[in-house]
Amino acid sequence: MEKIIYYRHDDGSVSSRAILGDDAPAPLPDAVEITESEYQAAAANIDDAVAEHRDALLAVERQQVLADLDALLTAGIPRATAERLAGYDPELHGQEA
Repeated sequence: MEKIIYYRHDDGSVSSRAILGDDAPAPLPDAVEITESEYQAAAANIDDAVAEHRDALLAVERQQVLADLDALLTAGIPRATAERLAGYDPELHGQEA
């Protein structure tokens, strides 16, 4: 029979272990056992935090690319060349450039 044990680690991460048989597993260092619902809630919070961080990084990148593109265009670089040099992609960075 398989039993799944859920853990919260000291760093805030969560994990699970599948255990076969009836033997009690050795405890994980720096982790405490939690319920499945606690595990799911923590994993959802972590996923949300990762998505928020990713979105923030993409916003900063978008601003930098658009600023670079504007500077290149202001310097008189042809648009196609400026877009390539700035790494501009209208699908990623928007059409407003």
